[in-house]
Amino acid sequence: MKKFRLLLLLMPLFLWGCSSKYYKENADKEAYDILAEKWQEEFGTTANTRISDVEAGDGDIKPAEFDTSKPLPLATAVSFATANNRNYKSSRENLYLSALNLSLERYNFTPKFFGLISAGYKHNPGDESVDASSRFGVSQTLADGTEVAANISSNWLEYLTGSSRSSLGTALGATISRPLLRGAGRKIAQENLTQAERSTIYDMRDFARFRKTFVVDIVSEYYGVLQTLDQVENARRNYENLKVIEDRVVLSGEVGSQPKFEAGQARQRTLQAWDSYIRSQQSSKQSYDNFKITLAISTDQELELEPGELKALENVNMEDVDIDVEAAIKLALDTRLDLQNSFDQVEDSKRKLEIALDNLGIKLDLKASANVSSDGKTDLANFQFDDGSYALGLDTDFDLDRKSERNSYRRALISVMQRQRSYELKVDQVKQQVRQACRDLKQAADRYKIQMLSLTLAEKRVEGDKINQEEGRATTRDLLESQADLLQAQNAKTDALISFTLAQLRFYRDIGMLEVKTDGNAELDTVAKAIGDGLKMEKNKSELLKPSGFQ
Repeated sequence: MKKFRLLLLLMPLFLWGCSSKYYKENADKEAYDILAEKWQEEFGTTANTRISDVEAGDGDIKPAEFDTSKPLPLATAVSFATANNRNYKSSRENLYLSALNLSLERYNFTPKFFGLISAGYKHNPGDESVDASSRFGVSQTLADGTEVAANISSNWLEYLTGSSRSSLGTALGATISRPLLRGAGRKIAQENLTQAERSTIYDMRDFARFRKTFVVDIVSEYYGVLQTLDQVENARRNYENLKVIEDRVVLSGEVGSQPKFEAGQARQRTLQAWDSYIRSQQSSKQSYDNFKITLAISTDQELELEPGELKALENVNMEDVDIDVEAAIKLALDTRLDLQNSFDQVEDSKRKLEIALDNLGIKLDLKASANVSSDGKTDLANFQFDDGSYALGLDTDFDLDRKSERNSYRRALISVMQRQRSYELKVDQVKQQVRQACRDLKQAADRYKIQMLSLTLAEKRVEGDKINQEEGRATTRDLLESQADLLQAQNAKTDALISFTLAQLRFYRDIGMLEVKTDGNAELDTVAKAIGDGLKMEKNKSELLKPSGFQ
């Protein structure tokens, strides 16, 4: 029987505790329940928010091996980057940690149970004994800052030698502490919880904003790689054309129809073209390696992009862009998530100023306690409430040294001014970004039309100079210069086409209307749908602001 009692006391030590897997899954469920609870429609889709070691949810893109058997389309590249990019993973983890922190702040206002058990064996000359003690209870901080706690404790001792003797004592205790001045009230007591709730919203907005900028960055880098491939192809054709010119000029010089020094000019341009071709190849390989790192695949792995994605851009309708800039700015001020964070942080600083002001006050807490013991049996009927110890009183601290509180208050005053300035600066920056985005969009459209005309002219010049040079009405230098202008026009046309496509994406991003779909790709809303007739576009708005590859 004695051994059984000891085993019974020690049993919770063996049964208590859960596996690490349980704790992880419990934390994951609580964190993602919080995110689901606080996620707002303006943040976009909730897909692709789960961290790498959490089972993917409905609609989430699952990390997959890279398929090297076929060229990588743009949409697939964006989806693959969404699932595998290292920065994206870090952003999801930061969002998760914010929710995890909020779960702890919420827990601080829930009942917290505790239990302590100790047992031991003691051997002294002439006797030996076993003893055990336990203490179980619950404590909770209430919404107004009141702290309550209750516990029951037991002590058991039994001698194993000599005359059999044993003793059992049980005590019941409770305490209440409520602030009356400093720290009193829900607003003050729940400040940490309030800030955690708001910080989680901020991090959600940051994550939603990150996804908008992320898709633009991936598209930009994808087209950047295609642009280098286009430059390689242009450089190759330029070299081949110059080689043909060189061979013809050399032959003409040998028969005396052209000066021999022109053969040297042609040869020099051909060598320069070959050097340019080699350098463009190296630049293209470097851009490929950089993009592989962005996709989180090995730089040793083969990668081929879909060349048709660049060709598809040429079908875009580029009529004159006419945007109501002030309407675009108003839309951005209403929808930009990063601006909303900046505004709310001004409110945070004002709230913390109230906390600092409260900390300058006098501490005065109401304290109450009760302790009751039993006569040896543990049921409630045997507790000696009449002989219990009860106390009620006030606890105050004048805190004559207030230097720390004074400094905190002064810092809070300055923080309000700083946050206000930061918000005002953010407003100006958003306005500037939108104006710049509007200018870039219009300039990109105009530039593309100019470069198309320039390319057409350069092609005609090359053909004309070839004929004139053969007939002696133009020098070899004229033909070489027109060939160089053709190469420049070809590269400039591709650059202008890509710039226009990216200007559209950045315009939508900067006015806050770029939506991200569950597959990680951008869903471009038409301007007409965004704010009615506020932003005026020529022709069909959806055609003008919807680049190929997006829906």
